Amino acid sequence: MNKLPISRNEGLIFDIETIKSLRQLGIVGYLSGTLPLSTQQNNFLGVPLRLLFEELLYVTVHHPEYFIVPDDVMFQGLYASLTDDDLHRIRQFAEKEHNQRLETKRKEFEAKMSQLRTNGKKIPDSAMIYNTEKEPVFHEIKNTSNHIPNIETWNDHFDQPEVQTKLLLQLLQSRPNLSHSLTDYLIFSHLRSNGYFITAGLRFGGKFVAYPGDPLRYHSHLIIKPVYNGEKIELKKLVNGGRLATAVKKVYVIAGLTNKIDVDGFGSQLQPNPKEFIKSLEAGPVKTFSFEWAGFG
Repeated sequence: MNKLPISRNEGLIFDIETIKSLRQLGIVGYLSGTLPLSTQQNNFLGVPLRLLFEELLYVTVHHPEYFIVPDDVMFQGLYASLTDDDLHRIRQFAEKEHNQRLETKRKEFEAKMSQLRTNGKKIPDSAMIYNTEKEPVFHEIKNTSNHIPNIETWNDHFDQPEVQTKLLLQLLQSRPNLSHSLTDYLIFSHLRSNGYFITAGLRFGGKFVAYPGDPLRYHSHLIIKPVYNGEKIELKKLVNGGRLATAVKKVYVIAGLTNKIDVDGFGSQLQPNPKEFIKSLEAGPVKTFSFEWAGFG
């Protein structure tokens, strides 16, 4: 399991192995770390890797081996939203984990004693029985005297499905315009499903920039500009976008959804299982149109 730490509703990845594994999934992000006394830019930046909202949501929805780890503010919202049934399921999950550890320990013990007998050592049958008092299963106790629930005491529970559902809902509800954010995400997911690597496209006048492969090996080909439901497309903006894209040897693409996303209408569907609901939205078609200048005469 890989952790996706959240800070102020943004994904910040400090672990190098997690960054490498995300890269293999086509999740690029952008490095944002620097030294306070010697600030650097561009290629001199280091960890943490900051993830776009769309990247964070894509990994959470499609790769269950990654799970969200909240910051203090997000955790307080999480704990306040948990019901008695949620807490009961979490306790049951913890007991199940304990029993699994106990069973693993018992098998290791029996295998060890059988090996000793095989090697000719005389061991009475009573000693072959696993005794939890003599061979206990150890659990890590957090270094805190605070009995109020906090991140340290809950660190082992964040990967549980009920907790991840609550955290994902919080992440979605933190967006200032959820309809636009989901539209951006569905366009991002459409591009990823077609093999493109995606980065932020603000410096080229778009929402995303799409690469045919890893950005370390390829130049970007597409500048993506989402068009939201009900938004008017101004001809002047199309001309500006097409001219800019041609000047930097890219193709200007506008993308939008065929089906309208009504946030108020699907609130009740989002609550039980946001991952499955987002996957159902991904089944809807995404329309794309490209613009580029052509020569005359």
